[in-house]
Amino acid sequence: MLDIFMTSFEWFIVHPYWMRHYVPPIRAHTKRLLKNRDDLFAFIFKIIRERRKEIENSLISKDGNAEKMKDMLSMMIMSNTSLIVDNLTDDLSPELKRSMTEREILGNVLDSVFGGTSTITSMFIHIVHMLTKNPNVVNRFRQELDSVFGEDHERPITALDLSKLKYCDAIINEVVRLNQVLKLSARVSTEREEVAGYTWPASTAFHINFERIHLNKSHWKDPEVFNPDRFMNNDSITKNSLVQFGGGTRMCPGRKYATIMIKGMMTMLYRKYDVELVCEEDIAYHRDYLFAFYNNFITKLKPINNQIS
Repeated sequence: MLDIFMTSFEWFIVHPYWMRHYVPPIRAHTKRLLKNRDDLFAFIFKIIRERRKEIENSLISKDGNAEKMKDMLSMMIMSNTSLIVDNLTDDLSPELKRSMTEREILGNVLDSVFGGTSTITSMFIHIVHMLTKNPNVVNRFRQELDSVFGEDHERPITALDLSKLKYCDAIINEVVRLNQVLKLSARVSTEREEVAGYTWPASTAFHINFERIHLNKSHWKDPEVFNPDRFMNNDSITKNSLVQFGGGTRMCPGRKYATIMIKGMMTMLYRKYDVELVCEEDIAYHRDYLFAFYNNFITKLKPINNQIS
């Protein structure tokens, strides 16, 4: 259900309302997608209600389990209730002090799964693919890893270690520039605005094309070339020419988490293994589809210096 739901967004973006509702084959598939959505939502609501009941039963039995539940779902259920003492100031509005509704919890769960799981997975696959095609970049990345960790391939990774991996940041930025996981971002204007020499009324929907921004020759030298070095001097980067996590007040709240996850996975993989493509021929994939590359990407791992863990 989740896979179908996550891959259905393009269907609703590509097909306008009249096609989805009046063209028989398209209408039939739209109904199937909406049915899948409703089934998924019902399944998640069931999990939320079961967890809420579990928390309530723990309080009735006074076994203290409710206080020990620190997972995200339990925290959202208990947030702004007597189960969790929040330091809420008196100047906050009642709307900000109330507990979350089931619908709001559902939205946060889906955001976390869609925005914090599939995107990181897809981005990591893009990174590994680009590195397999650029061994010189891998060698330089390994030199940076050696400068931080030395020959210790087992030492746990710390936040301080990750902060020292500047070339790793450059690799991520360059892969994002060439292989943006989410190609578009939608915004709706709240007021009458002038954009690109045209006046647009309030409530106009705008779709920001990240891919065109990232390949704009006026901002990037040789934009089609994979070159992480361009990010080693951030002073040369034009403001807003790299859109990783959106922008403004609606910038992705999980951007720091995503960066830590990706840098951590890159470090764990390349400290111990060489990665090769199973097929030496370059893999053909459609840049405009999020999961096409995921479904076709196959690699094999070779331990470095025969170290296996």
